[in-house]
Amino acid sequence: MAKVVDVISSHRFTFTTGAVTTIAAGTATAGHILALRNATSGKYLRLRTFEPEFILTTAFGAAQEVGFDAFKATVYTAPHTGATALTVTGGKGITTYDSTIMSGRIADAGALTAGTHTLDANPIAKGSQWCSAIGTSMAPRLYDFSGNETGGILLANEEGVVVRNTILMGATGVGKWHFTIEIDTVTVTG
Repeated sequence: MAKVVDVISSHRFTFTTGAVTTIAAGTATAGHILALRNATSGKYLRLRTFEPEFILTTAFGAAQEVGFDAFKATVYTAPHTGATALTVTGGKGITTYDSTIMSGRIADAGALTAGTHTLDANPIAKGSQWCSAIGTSMAPRLYDFSGNETGGILLANEEGVVVRNTILMGATGVGKWHFTIEIDTVTVTG
């Protein structure tokens, strides 16, 4: 069993999509709105918390459900492309910590182009909200993974997290996703 030996750095980030619209329902390669990746060998990322939020800024033609699911990605040998690269500087728990080894991308007006990866069969987080009017939101919901035996979800080299839109967005609706995460760079034995 893996055991965390040392915390090299600890970070908290909030990432916001562009004004997303007409995002496909998620599959292994479609509807991806956030991708986080560890491309560094010998060090692990530990996802401690994940907090998604959605706000509708332009109403759909008819009310609809908006949702997401987040999966651990393995065999993540080529990163996602398109949309916007994440800025992952700062956010340090202690200013002397090393910079994070995490990289990633987030949706702009449209979804990401999938990389090469395998998604786990079941999501690590999932949620939805009925959206009927401007300002309707899926309130932030905290997914806290720190209570397990490793203090979070461990992401080895060429592993990551992919967040997908779960329901095809209506053509007229526009909204923004906000994702707040707490993540550590750690060394592991076992």
